[in-house]
Amino acid sequence: MRIKKILVLFTLLLLVVTGIYSQTAFDFYINGNEYLKKADYFSAIVNYTKTIELDPKYANAYNNRGFAKYKQGKFSDAIADYSKAIEINPKHENAFNNRAFARALNGDNDGAILDFTKVTELDQGIGDVYFNRGFAKWLTADYNGALADYAKAIEKNPKDALSPDWSFDDNFSESQLDFTKAVKLSPKFAEAYYNRGLIKYGHSLNNIAILDFNSAIKIDPKYALAYKQRGLTKFKMDNYKEAITDFSKVIELNKDDTAAYYMRAVAKQKNIDYDGAISDYTKVIELNPNYKNAYFNRGFVKGLKNDFAGAIPDYSKVIEMNPKDTIAYNNRGLAKIKNGDYDGGIQDFTKAIEINPGYAPAYHLRADAKYKKADYDGAIQDLNKVIEINPKYAKTYGIQHMLKKVKEDKDKAAKSK
Repeated sequence: MRIKKILVLFTLLLLVVTGIYSQTAFDFYINGNEYLKKADYFSAIVNYTKTIELDPKYANAYNNRGFAKYKQGKFSDAIADYSKAIEINPKHENAFNNRAFARALNGDNDGAILDFTKVTELDQGIGDVYFNRGFAKWLTADYNGALADYAKAIEKNPKDALSPDWSFDDNFSESQLDFTKAVKLSPKFAEAYYNRGLIKYGHSLNNIAILDFNSAIKIDPKYALAYKQRGLTKFKMDNYKEAITDFSKVIELNKDDTAAYYMRAVAKQKNIDYDGAISDYTKVIELNPNYKNAYFNRGFVKGLKNDFAGAIPDYSKVIEMNPKDTIAYNNRGLAKIKNGDYDGGIQDFTKAIEINPGYAPAYHLRADAKYKKADYDGAIQDLNKVIEINPKYAKTYGIQHMLKKVKEDKDKAAKSK
């Protein structure tokens, strides 16, 4: 999801400065701006900090230092700087706007809405604030509020607008919200279509959500987020082939988009393209060696291809990252059994049960491994446990029938001695 990047990133205000003291603070401020433009955030912070040391009331220095910290992912520190800028200048629209973004990314969506609302009250030219506030409302599940803000955003820029009727009331509110302002070729309104599409997607209105994503892409053919969300929507509709096409477009636009590779891998897996899925999961791991789900899914797909020896190290990596992952132990145990290692499989199933004593599949698979090792009593004990803890599972997988077979084979083995 993309919040419109209209942050007034930093304020290059030409100030009238008098005296050696103020000039020095201003010099550091200008230096900070230059470093900020070069994306050298560390050096920018050093210079803004020097500005603040020389002039503790320099609101723009706090605002710009906050932005540099924001770009470093230090959202709490950025919020503190924006707040200081606002304390010095309660009408600092840029600081309110920037703090709203930082709050949203820091998980404080309610705080972000308050700040965006303040920007609308100050109304000094940040026209896209309605898009941004609408997005924050969407994150808090205030869908009606989000739709109203997107409508307001479109209303504020009716230039070249057409008039399709987007009125509907299912799943939204009793009163219809009629989007009578549409978009002609403007990246800003590509954002409006995208955000409105997100809301429809959130309400499972998938077909009309796709229409909005189509419109956003028509306006901005390089809108990677719109391709990605359209792909997700098509995936949700089980249209895996077209989802793959959209995720491929995202990758074409950004060859390092880990999420796009991952989603394309899942879509390929669903589309029974196991080699393609493995290739994409491998790319995900190359880009992010700590992407646990990529290891898990790659191991699973290798199992589907009967490459159990290849699946085992993938599940082992998952377990290394999360030693309490019941399913990873269970699946590795199954891969070991399929690879002929019954003792190793039993050990993994036992660990899965230790982590989650109510996990029926581990008892089931351990019973099967014990049966193949002619440990009939152990198998019978595990099968009875499955019936005890999960009768529905036992019925689905024919545990009673399996139990009967094990007992019969136990009796045959006893008689043959």
